[in-house]
Amino acid sequence: MKTVISFPGLGIESLDLNRVLFPLFGGLEVRTYGVFIVLGLVLALLYAVLRGRGRDQIRAGAVADVWLLSVICGVIGARAFYVMSTWSVVEYETFWDVIAIRIGELPLYGALIGGCVGVLIGCLWKRVPVCRMLDIAAPAVLLGQAVGLVGNLFEGAAHGTVIAEETAASFFGRTVMLPSGEGTLFHALRMELAEVGTWEAYHPLFLYEWVWVVLGFVLLSVLSRHKRFHGQIALTYAAWYGFGRMLIEAFRYDSLYWSDSTLRMSQLVGAVSFLFAAIALTVLLIRNRGRDPYAPTPVPHADDRTWKNKENNRFSRSMEHVLSRHAKKHRTDVQKQSQEDLKHGKQN
Repeated sequence: MKTVISFPGLGIESLDLNRVLFPLFGGLEVRTYGVFIVLGLVLALLYAVLRGRGRDQIRAGAVADVWLLSVICGVIGARAFYVMSTWSVVEYETFWDVIAIRIGELPLYGALIGGCVGVLIGCLWKRVPVCRMLDIAAPAVLLGQAVGLVGNLFEGAAHGTVIAEETAASFFGRTVMLPSGEGTLFHALRMELAEVGTWEAYHPLFLYEWVWVVLGFVLLSVLSRHKRFHGQIALTYAAWYGFGRMLIEAFRYDSLYWSDSTLRMSQLVGAVSFLFAAIALTVLLIRNRGRDPYAPTPVPHADDRTWKNKENNRFSRSMEHVLSRHAKKHRTDVQKQSQEDLKHGKQN
């Protein structure tokens, strides 16, 4: 089974790509797309291990354990996201229909949410700082996404609507017509697929997302060296990818929708992620201005004359004075008692 694809505007003509690498027993197949997904996961792990050896000082074994748990939780989260999004239009008669991951999709946002839960559980299990691990994971996820998106090329999947003189883009239920005829950027980047003996031009959404993801990976890798607080890189990922996915989702023809509304799930989640992360970043960057999160916490010097130390010293001197007066009074009482005992002894 092959995919015949071309990018005339980029000078790439008629690529014949194999969707299946080789068949297995029982009708199973090893698909090229799946190989790229696995390759992306492995490269993400290697990148995270290398980053963990740096200033964060997180052991490779701990990174690998958290990675494995996040992958498992990511698959569960992706399937749960798909089932919840299609519950009103798909009949799930049995529990096996719900967990049949080969039927339907594994949406990325569900995988990200589930993966974050896996990271949280893994960090608590391995006693690793959560925010540091998320900062390591964010650029690693982008690297994995960039590799995995290449697999869409072999499937001829993850493309958008047909490119004509105008393209309908949907933003939160409202349709906007954008020019996409000859001379536009959309026309230059068009992807043509050979379907039923004819060529049809589509928006190559996987290419749009690949460019956005690669730029994000470079950005996060640079910011990792200059971050002001732990968690900054993870929040930057949420803002960056959320904003890009919100725009790219407008050109999809097979989006998942919120219940029976016209709101696209991925677009809605992307907008919420962007707004929340952008606000959190702004507040935390202002609060941590000029701070190095890796700088050691200063230990107060013995002669430090801060207000707190002065109060502590004043309290200590007061307590010493009270105890001294009590001890002096006790000694006086003991001496008086001793003198009285001596007088009684002489009289007897």
